[in-house]
Amino acid sequence: MGGVDLVDRMLSVCPSRNRTKKWTIRVISYLFDLGVVNAWLQHRIVEVEKGTPKKNIVQMREYKLNLGTKLIDDSEEESDDDGEVEYEELEPKHKKRKILIKPVPSKENRTKNTAHLSAYVTK
Repeated sequence: MGGVDLVDRMLSVCPSRNRTKKWTIRVISYLFDLGVVNAWLQHRIVEVEKGTPKKNIVQMREYKLNLGTKLIDDSEEESDDDGEVEYEELEPKHKKRKILIKPVPSKENRTKNTAHLSAYVTK
């Protein structure tokens, strides 16, 4: 139970949640997080065996950040020769409706139809 509890605790400390209702995306995100946490725990064990002080071992948040940066850098190296990543232009599935902006009526138009209001009398 020690390893399972430790992984669950670390997943609750630094989760990467996807706000989606699809259970498949949530499961994939959870499994990815589980792999990252297990990799960090193994990294920590190796560093302790090397004799590295615990205060010098990379924390999990920084480990996740370094991992993401490394994955992005690797994908950029695999891009075209000129270093630019080409993305396909995605067209929306439906056209956006044009919203017509109605002009605000002028002050003259607003004060013309005030005959229904009561008149102020000083007596």
